[in-house]
Amino acid sequence: MEKTKKILVKGSLLFGALLWLLTLPGQAATIKFSCGGKDTIGSAVKKLKPGDTLSVTGRCNENLVIPEETARVVLDGQGKATINGQDPAIPTVEVREGASR
Repeated sequence: MEKTKKILVKGSLLFGALLWLLTLPGQAATIKFSCGGKDTIGSAVKKLKPGDTLSVTGRCNENLVIPEETARVVLDGQGKATINGQDPAIPTVEVREGASR
């Protein structure tokens, strides 16, 4: 009986430690993005994880759509980056929300 209690206690401790590790937040990253290449801010945003920051430099020529599944990310242009919409008939930057659909 005593051996069974020790096994249960050890198993419970191990299970609790695993649950604790699973709930730890991931490391937020800062990804640098320079406008003017083949890539767009929109494609870079789709690769971000919650908590990440996209540090943008330069002049970007695109109409940017932030998809509704994008959550808790930061776009940082350091007060210098610009986005010039290619199509004046649509918003230069559009943030989509699930509630609007």
